[in-house]
Amino acid sequence: WGIGQCLINVSDFTCAEIGTDNKYKFEIDDGTNLFNTSEQTGPNITEDNVVIYYNSGNDTEVNRSWDSTSLFIIGINDTDRENTPIQGVNLSFWVTTDGETWGDENKTATNTSGYSNQYFNPDCSYFAGVQKWKSGLINNCYEDVNTTNYTITIHGNLINDISTFADSTILRSEQNVTVDAVIQDDCSIGQNESSVTLGLNTQGAIHNCTPVIDLNDGYYRCIRNTSDMIAGWYNISVNASKQYYVTNNTYIEINPFFIETRPEVINQTVNSSQGGDTGGWGERFYFTINATDE
Repeated sequence: WGIGQCLINVSDFTCAEIGTDNKYKFEIDDGTNLFNTSEQTGPNITEDNVVIYYNSGNDTEVNRSWDSTSLFIIGINDTDRENTPIQGVNLSFWVTTDGETWGDENKTATNTSGYSNQYFNPDCSYFAGVQKWKSGLINNCYEDVNTTNYTITIHGNLINDISTFADSTILRSEQNVTVDAVIQDDCSIGQNESSVTLGLNTQGAIHNCTPVIDLNDGYYRCIRNTSDMIAGWYNISVNASKQYYVTNNTYIEINPFFIETRPEVINQTVNSSQGGDTGGWGERFYFTINATDE
């Protein structure tokens, strides 16, 4: 007989019991008597507290046009359960598309160690340049948390071409060469503000075409005087470079134009059979001329 105190430690609640509508009661059984207490409200069970932490993937680089990926690794622990790694929950990953706007959410489940491994392979929805990425947990069983922002540099490729250049003949010194080039990236977007070099090449001779004018939308133009160019067929080489793009990509257009020269005609003379430029109508006359050309 007497008064006693009963203390029960319960630690096997589940996520399904989260809420404020829980109730409990005690049942006392001394072997002879069975007594139930009235129901009491509680406990108020909430989402578990967690800690999310970075493992790897910050300040990495990836090429958008190659079959290349960058690995982001983020871990998460349940601090209400003595920092136990959380297995089998989806961590969300986001990467900015233009440096500020967050792209589509990608989810990857955590492994037995509480790590989520996200392989990032960007497509054309992501601009070349430095982008931000982050990870977070959105789950009904745990509090929502996000990492800080990290960075990744996305590289693209430049594709060089001659936009319009019909096979043509150009008269040296009297006509200029006009070269129109187009610079696009691996997503077919014209790239302004590129460093573009145009070369006119023949028989081992290389003539730079300068200045190269940026016409916008990826189009560039150069007009060159031909007075110092020898006669012959010419190739056009196009090289472009730009920050965050693969460089040293040279395109060569084979024989798009021919430089010709105007012949020089001098020393025109006429002589009759008897000599001089005078003779009868029945005589034979001899006409001569000197013509020179490259």
